[in-house]
Amino acid sequence: MRCRRFRDQPTNQASNQPANQPTNQPTSQQLINRLAPRIYSFNGCYVDVKTQVQSVYMAKLQGQPQNTLVSKRLGMPPLARAFSVLLTLKGLLIAYLLCWAVVYRLPHSPPALVDIRSSIHERPYYVAICASLASNIHGFPGHGYVVWGESLPLKFSDCDSRGFVPAKFTDQIPSLFHSVPGLLVQNASDGNLRNLDAVVVIVDRKTFLKSKQISGLWNSDNFKVGSSDCVAYANSIAASVGLRLPDTSFKYPQDYIGQLKQLNSRRKASSIVCFAER
Repeated sequence: MRCRRFRDQPTNQASNQPANQPTNQPTSQQLINRLAPRIYSFNGCYVDVKTQVQSVYMAKLQGQPQNTLVSKRLGMPPLARAFSVLLTLKGLLIAYLLCWAVVYRLPHSPPALVDIRSSIHERPYYVAICASLASNIHGFPGHGYVVWGESLPLKFSDCDSRGFVPAKFTDQIPSLFHSVPGLLVQNASDGNLRNLDAVVVIVDRKTFLKSKQISGLWNSDNFKVGSSDCVAYANSIAASVGLRLPDTSFKYPQDYIGQLKQLNSRRKASSIVCFAER
């Protein structure tokens, strides 16, 4: 009597798999869980997880080393990974700051001396519109301020110097986006003498005192980068002494002084030493 083979008898599913395929092959979902945290944690660089997981999965099925198809860290070849990092916002910001650090430390022309007195026989007074690297270790983004003196060369320790800054140090970043309380500081030249550039204006006594009065009006103003900052403050003093003015919107202090020199170059007086040794 023949034995009947029961079709409904459970069979070993592993026997239907190819002999050369391992039984502990990770699933696509396991690969996603393994790779996704690494992919998204590298400098915020976005990578298509699905595409990269499929590449890794196919490589494992074909017995090929994973690092020949995808990077161990980002899921892309090393050269492509380097370009992707450079294209991120962080990479561009670093490149910009490096360029700024070089360009704004280059030598510039000497301070310009401009005589706006109606008569050269009047007693001279001096108002210096200055710009330099900021007092922090990096010098970024520079600082603009004004110095008043009664004789040349101007000695900063004996002169009145003022600048306009945020009232709180922690308000420097917020001032990029909205107005913050401002503060008119005395002795603004302290720590702000690196790579100094200036337009020194020869004025009469009346104009000299008027410019100081204009300066005092900033004591209660709000600070806002690009519209009511140290450059705008220096520009208001330049306007009060009668200089031709450049645009001040979102301008670095040293760029502002460079343009102020150009606009008033035809009124320059004889070249002499404007500042004492410091």
